[in-house]
Amino acid sequence: VLREEFAKGRGADVPEAPTHQSLLAAQNTQNTQNTESAESAQDVREKKEESSV
Repeated sequence: VLREEFAKGRGADVPEAPTHQSLLAAQNTQNTQNTESAESAQDVREKKEESSV
């Protein structure tokens, strides 16, 4: 109800405040990207080690 009341007076160019759910979704997205980057870096290191042997 409180968010609805605040939304009535908010201009169209003002974004909504983040919710707990949206913050968790953003964090999960960031964690997934970090995990993928780490896995990709590990793959590169392993391939480099294999080629140098």
